Amino acid sequence: MVAAEQVKSVAVLAHALGVRAKTLYEWKAAGCPWKRDGRFPVEAMRAWADANIRPGLGRRSGDRETGGEDGMTRANWSARKEKAEALRSEVKLNRERGDLVEIELVVQDFTQIVVTLMTHVRQLPDRLSGVIDDPAMKSSVRANSAKWIDDICEQASRSLQTRIDELEEERID
Repeated sequence: MVAAEQVKSVAVLAHALGVRAKTLYEWKAAGCPWKRDGRFPVEAMRAWADANIRPGLGRRSGDRETGGEDGMTRANWSARKEKAEALRSEVKLNRERGDLVEIELVVQDFTQIVVTLMTHVRQLPDRLSGVIDDPAMKSSVRANSAKWIDDICEQASRSLQTRIDELEEERID
């Protein structure tokens, strides 16, 4: 068991309690005591789990055959391990074949496409006004379409940044 004052990360905490990191975030949302002074209160979290989730959860059992960590049996853990190893092999094979692309490259390419598209779209007011003979109408088309295009480009920028932030959060979790 890791002492409470040594637990500084979710990964170490998950190991100490015998649950997945995702489970800890679910506990947090349900009101479990969380990080204090840069450290996780392991015993307080264990007590909370005993009281709110299931007694004995988070306690390591010496007998995994009858269910220990996270209520899993040895057979469950073996099957889970085999599945994870198969998935890892599949990912490795896909990477070697070039079927996988790093997220940074996708974000970079998509960002470049959006910037290029915005540059071309921003030229539309001038192009549209170039085919209109009436000076008042020309000015109106230029002003209105420029505002509309600026709004669309701003919305696209915000959406892109939001999705990039979501992807970064997913990678961290």
